[in-house]
Amino acid sequence: MIFLSNGHSIEQLFPTNIAFWLAAFYLALFCTVFALFAQNFGVKHTTPSRVALLTGSEPAFGALFAFVWLGESLNTIQMIGGGCILLATLMASTQKNTPL
Repeated sequence: MIFLSNGHSIEQLFPTNIAFWLAAFYLALFCTVFALFAQNFGVKHTTPSRVALLTGSEPAFGALFAFVWLGESLNTIQMIGGGCILLATLMASTQKNTPL
């Protein structure tokens, strides 16, 4: 069977090494399924303001992690955007409930 876009067979497009598939299975199971289960379990057992802080700041901390550890480049606009996300999350999670 020939892959339509570039003439390569399907066997050339997918890895056949068992180590690759074991690593992919491990990452899918522990880094995705277990992490989401742990996060959802923790969300049920904490306050709404902490949940807002955790879920709201996740993209900014992901970008910071990629910048520091993986060497990603962030331009000024992206850094300002991350700062806005963190500021908005902090403001929303620390705001007092006031009656209207």
